[in-house]
Parts: sequence; C-alpha cells; structure tokens
Amino acid sequence: MQEDNYKEILSKLESKASLKQAIYRSTAEVFGLTKTILSKIAGKLHADYTQKDPSVEVNYQENNQFEAQLKFSGDMLMISMHSNIFNFDEGHSIFQTSYVKADTYLELLWRDLCT
Repeated sequence: MQEDNYKEILSKLESKASLKQAIYRSTAEVFGLTKTILSKIAGKLHADYTQKDPSVEVNYQENNQFEAQLKFSGDMLMISMHSNIFNFDEGHSIFQTSYVKADTYLELLWRDLCT
C-alpha cells in the first residue's frame, strides 16, 4: 500500500510539478523579454517625443521582478506576471479552442492539471 502511494507521488511529480516548473521558466523568460522590449520602446519614445513636447512624460519603471509599467503622459501600460497555474473546469471553453484541440497531448495535460 505505501509503495503504491509513493509511486503515485512520483507520478504526480513527473506529470504536474515538472510541467509547472517548465511553464514557470518559459513564462519568466517571455516576461523578461517583454520588459526589455518595453524599456527600449520607452527610451525611444522619450528621445523622439520629448523634442516635440518636453512636458509629456514617457518612462519605463520596473516595480519588481513580476511587474513593470510604461507610462506616457497620463496613461500607463502595466504588465504583471502571475506565477500561478490556473485550473479550468472540465466544461471550460479553453477545451474548445483549435489550439488545444489540435494538440491532444496538451489537452490531456490540461485535463490532468484540472484533476
């Protein structure tokens, strides 16, 4: 009985924990690239637009590892990275998307994460 429980724990680690870590690493990498791009856009906008109107504020600010903002005058684009994995109910519309339907392995992983 204990051996079966241990094997189930190993199985869950393999199917869920490793997947969650892979998703986190991928998300963190894309988020880092997004912050880099926003920073460059802010620098270019600041350099190009403040010549026309120096009263318009354009800047990029990284609030913490998981949040950044691009401010231009009175408007702000804020991005944040959530490090959580979200579960969807069995009947959720995500399972009806062509992306999930096209990848049966992905659909199985989603369903496994939901249980």
